[in-house]
Amino acid sequence: MTVPEENIQEAIALVREGTSQKDAAAAWGVPPPTLSGRLHGRQSNKTVKISKQKLTPAQERFIADWALSEEHAGRAPNRKRLRGFAQLILMEGGDKTPLGARWVNRFLNRHPNVHTKNSAPLESARVRGSTKEAYEDFFQRLDQKIKSRNIKPANIANMDEHGMQEMETATGKVIGSAFTNRTYIQILEGTTWVSVIECGTVEGKRLSPVVVFTGASLQGQWFPEKEEMEKKFMGYKFDYSLTGWSNALIARKWMKEVYLPETKPGKGEWRLLIIDEHLSHIDDEFQHLAYTN
Repeated sequence: MTVPEENIQEAIALVREGTSQKDAAAAWGVPPPTLSGRLHGRQSNKTVKISKQKLTPAQERFIADWALSEEHAGRAPNRKRLRGFAQLILMEGGDKTPLGARWVNRFLNRHPNVHTKNSAPLESARVRGSTKEAYEDFFQRLDQKIKSRNIKPANIANMDEHGMQEMETATGKVIGSAFTNRTYIQILEGTTWVSVIECGTVEGKRLSPVVVFTGASLQGQWFPEKEEMEKKFMGYKFDYSLTGWSNALIARKWMKEVYLPETKPGKGEWRLLIIDEHLSHIDDEFQHLAYTN
């Protein structure tokens, strides 16, 4: 029969107040050898188990909270993702030893507020649907998060990415028939696609924009002369991908080189980053950077 730790502590307190070990053990139902061992420095079984765990209790609670947050966002992690996220936290502390084969099972046993369950597919369009219910749910969760962490408006930022095709002129004055007020300019199929990652805070601070070109490397001919670059594009950053859109690598670079250094909150303050559901932003390493900073 396992004796509650509270009983053992009460028996220890009695002994320290002058009660004999025999009487203290009897009063709280603690086996005399157990009480004697604890009085002489033996650790509880729970303490011994914790000391053997690779992750601290605080780190494991953090992982459990992350899993619940991911479920709420429609991205409940499977066992592989849970293990991968935990491994990233270990690596942050310099421990590159793989977690044991049964770590997930033991983790779930230690945290009864999370457990495995069956999942069912839900179309992204339904998750992100432009319905009254979807908007209300989003803003309720946003409001709850802001209030629970007491996040200041200056520490709330929204990031988005939009794309465009390069061409000589997209809008402006052109020559055409006098019988219409507007005409349309054909976008040639051979023009190059570029996208821009932009982010700003609630109070209006703009973070450095990142322009993503289509290509296997940055090319000098894509940029204007130095004087024009310094005049029109001061503070811009540039990257590239084969699609002209950001990917997981670019998203992580943006987090490390733009968002984190340009949005430093005060001591003890939280910051909140709102992003879209683009999957390139939501890999485990990106989330690890976000959750741990």
